[in-house]
Amino acid sequence: MIIISSVLLVTTLSLAQFGLTHRYFILDLEHKSVSTHLAEACVHIARVLIMNSQSDSLTFPHPFPVHQEFCTIHLITRAGTTSAVETEGTHEGISTHYSVTVDNNNGSFLSWEEIINP
Repeated sequence: MIIISSVLLVTTLSLAQFGLTHRYFILDLEHKSVSTHLAEACVHIARVLIMNSQSDSLTFPHPFPVHQEFCTIHLITRAGTTSAVETEGTHEGISTHYSVTVDNNNGSFLSWEEIINP
């Protein structure tokens, strides 16, 4: 009887631990998704600033409101016909950083990559 009770107790605690771990993993994925969307929003804001020739008037890092959150443009560097952009979105301690190259003439993205450890 004691052995069966012990096995049931260990099994129940293991399943409860798995459930909690899984919930936190799902929550982290949700925070990562929000931070990704925030960083993407700043990429698009930077592209508009580049196309309207307004990026030179900013000081960096520069935060922008997105709904009730903020994203940050860390830099916009013009070099000939292209501009390098670095952005960040953070939500609940989870961050996403992008490094993007934009064509100054038509606003198209020439490269777009996530920076894993900035």
